[in-house]
Amino acid sequence: KLYAGQTFELDDIRADLDVRNPAPVELDISVGEAVAPPKPGEPGAKAASAGPQAAQSSAKPSTAVSGHATLGTNALIGLHMEGGAASPTRLSTRPGAPNGLHAVSLRHLNIADVDLKVMGTKVTTGGIEIRGLDHCDIQLKGRTPVSLRASVDQIVVHGFDAHQVSP
Repeated sequence: KLYAGQTFELDDIRADLDVRNPAPVELDISVGEAVAPPKPGEPGAKAASAGPQAAQSSAKPSTAVSGHATLGTNALIGLHMEGGAASPTRLSTRPGAPNGLHAVSLRHLNIADVDLKVMGTKVTTGGIEIRGLDHCDIQLKGRTPVSLRASVDQIVVHGFDAHQVSP
């Protein structure tokens, strides 16, 4: 666990990983922060007479992702990655900040279910299987992903549902 004022950096890593779990593993997810709608009189606020839809549409979208995902049995097989992620408080005397994960590949990922709220949208699924991810490149700015490129042999998603939820 990192506490306020602490930081870490992953530099020049090479990792190979299999997760062969005999039972499902639930992951709680909480990233980013919710953004409250503007209050009356603040920039971006609509007049009360325009109704709740107008007020909702003028609100900034949340950057938060929260909920859970459950990894299925033998969740992660054959993950390989190289690269690194720079610390947000990197010393200027250290040359060559790492900028992402490269040469990422994955033979198999098994997710049993997903139940997330993603920037104001509720997303749920049954099982998700990803097979044959290769030539993957994830560019980072600090520790924030800014792009992902990859080729994938197969993605199967069961029971997908997404709908807007109130803030």
